[in-house]
Amino acid sequence: MGVTIDPKGLAVTIPWPNRSLSPNARVHHMKLARAKKEARDASYLMAYAAIRNMANAPALGTDRLDVVIVARPAVRRSRDEDNLLASLKASLDGIAMALCVDDSRFHIQPLVVTEPDRDNPRIDIHIQEQETK
Repeated sequence: MGVTIDPKGLAVTIPWPNRSLSPNARVHHMKLARAKKEARDASYLMAYAAIRNMANAPALGTDRLDVVIVARPAVRRSRDEDNLLASLKASLDGIAMALCVDDSRFHIQPLVVTEPDRDNPRIDIHIQEQETK
């Protein structure tokens, strides 16, 4: 099963998620709330800027939107992809807010973890209209 990225879709790059957002993290509820707010707000601003910079913003008129997540960690090590995806919940909420859509329309494709990028660990999120089969 291959994942394709539509060049006409929306591409948003966000920083690597804060450790506090991991479901395995045991942090104070206020620290967790602050981390979620920061992730949601940063993702909103980055998605809004990406939408404004697109010459032909995608219509995103379909009921379901494919979300392709490409993770570029700082170091090579084994990762629990479920926890990484859960860490991105607040960020995906921020992107949905910028698109003015309900995040229930997001259809998450299998997570892709690439080679490490020590200088710039990040998450690339591509949102595109769902392929018709």
